[in-house]
Formats: sequence, structure tokens, C-alpha cells
Amino acid sequence: MKLLLTGGRGVIGSAVIRHVIRKTDHVVVNVDEMTCAAAEDALEEARQHPRHILERADITDASAMRQIFETHRQDSVMHLVARAGGYAGQRLGTCARVDV
Repeated sequence: MKLLLTGGRGVIGSAVIRHVIRKTDHVVVNVDEMTCAAAEDALEEARQHPRHILERADITDASAMRQIFETHRQDSVMHLVARAGGYAGQRLGTCARVDV
């Protein structure tokens, strides 16, 4: 099975990827924009694993996501992206588009 997961460099996403790599034979396509909220070492051994594919992309970029979907032909999608910074203030529109 091939799983496309968004937000795989965050706290929850990286934990899911580590679990999938350690406990299954599934391939994980990790779509992450790699903002300041992304932790470079969060994936631990999964980071360099041959069943982990990192795609650096903004999930609100329809063209980029279309290309990723066409390239990888995943069986399942898990959406775990969340914008850091909460909903207060000027980022409300961005957070609402990404987190829903």
C-alpha cells in the first residue's frame, strides 16, 4: 500500500510515519512545506528509509498537489497538516484553508 501523508515533519505526522515504517511494509509519501514548524530530525530513522518519499510542497498549491497525486498514485491519504501559530490574529484565513 502507498500512503500519502501531509504534514509528516510535524509532531503527529512524524510519529505516524515512524510507526508505518517500523510496523508495516507500506510506502509513505510525505508532503510537507518544510516551514519553521517542521522538525528536520523528527522522522528519525524513517527520514532516510527507502519506503519514505519526501515531497516538499504547499498543500494549498493545487497544481503541485495534482502533480504529486499523479506521480505517486497513492492508495490512501492522511491529512495531518496544521499551521503553527493558532487562529488568533492575521493568519486566520491561512489556518482555516490548511487545517480543514
